[in-house]
Amino acid sequence: MSEGVFRLRFQSRWIFASPLLAAACFGAMGAAVVLARALSALREAHAIRREMEDAAVRLAVEQAAIDYVASTGACDHSLVNAGGGIEVSTIANSEVGSHILTLAAQVGQREASFTCPLLPGVTPPVLGLVFAVADDAPTLPSGWPHPAVVARADLPRLGNVPASRFQFEPLSMALHRDGGIALLMLAAGTDREDFVLSAAAPLPGGLVHVPGNLWIEAGALPMRLLLSDDVTFVVEGNVYLGRSVETVGAGRLTIVSEIAGGVPFADRDGNGRFSPGDVVRGSLFEGPLEGGGNVYLGLPRAPCTALSLKLSLLVGGELHLATDRASVLGSILLCHGGTVLPSSRGMLAVLGYSDPRGERVLLPGFVAVGSPRPGCLRRSNKQTLYPVAPVR
Repeated sequence: MSEGVFRLRFQSRWIFASPLLAAACFGAMGAAVVLARALSALREAHAIRREMEDAAVRLAVEQAAIDYVASTGACDHSLVNAGGGIEVSTIANSEVGSHILTLAAQVGQREASFTCPLLPGVTPPVLGLVFAVADDAPTLPSGWPHPAVVARADLPRLGNVPASRFQFEPLSMALHRDGGIALLMLAAGTDREDFVLSAAAPLPGGLVHVPGNLWIEAGALPMRLLLSDDVTFVVEGNVYLGRSVETVGAGRLTIVSEIAGGVPFADRDGNGRFSPGDVVRGSLFEGPLEGGGNVYLGLPRAPCTALSLKLSLLVGGELHLATDRASVLGSILLCHGGTVLPSSRGMLAVLGYSDPRGERVLLPGFVAVGSPRPGCLRRSNKQTLYPVAPVR
């Protein structure tokens, strides 16, 4: 008989040969399955609890902001019982002279912080109309949408537009002077300075004062503008939109054309200047030869078949269509009339703009109406809620 170590190899048949061992193995497997399911259910319950806490925090902070503004800062602490053992405490604070409200919330062992602007009121509701015209404006071209009629006294007013002629300098990468574009696109050029907008850089939010005519050059592809916040262009002159415009981001683009020392007129021959046959929207024509406050969708010397514009227009002068079809994903407010240029069908579609922010926003540049209110909340930290730091 040989000597040495004899090794036994485990064989699965031994489990079935021993009922006790088989029962132990199957019991262990069952316990593992039950434990896994219990852990999964616990994780789901914990996730649901966190979602409930997040929702409770959001509601509590919204109410805290409203209460703070309504009480003129007197109500700066609150405690909300959301049920289910969820209690949210909030603290609101705004520095003297600041237009920003800071809010901190705590629920259990987690906390979050938010900010929102303090608004003196809301955007004039007239700007929420899809398509509107002043009550004393002339009849619009046939085929255009039926507009809402607004009393001229109810038209939205602009605030104090900066007097500096260089308010556009922060946009120097996107907006620049061009002394030749008007001579290329119009028979006699223009009397005012001309500025061309490009998509070279993202547009910062706020008010942009353009001391002259604003141009977007003609092109086959749409211009894509990056907007991180609402932008209002106040143009002291005419607006010439030669191509489609798309906006990307959370901001809303509004273009306002002001008469600013010029005279609006219906450019019936489409030559870009006041000439015999054109109709003055006023007593007599004077000032810059291109008039003032007029908006051209399509350029007289570079007509296009269709334009799609994701923006809103407040036209201080006359709206001119030098295209067969123009579609505006936004609103249009006409202070005077509208004209279709020769050789263009001039069909207009105004689709409106649905703003989920409702009455919690004030577009830059406009005089607010209504009572003060908090703006839309924004999280200060990346996570919705984070654990409270331990006390040392």
